[in-house]
Amino acid sequence: MEKIIKVGDVVRLKSGSPQMTVIAISNNYATVSWFDENAPRET
Repeated sequence: MEKIIKVGDVVRLKSGSPQMTVIAISNNYATVSWFDENAPRET
């Protein structure tokens, strides 16, 4: 069963990563944001 992610969901990579919040979805790509020592980063 395929999971549908939405803006606001908290996700992480299967291989391990910090928790990331989905901030946008476009063309099957998710833009996420995470926090590292109180400094927001985006990838």
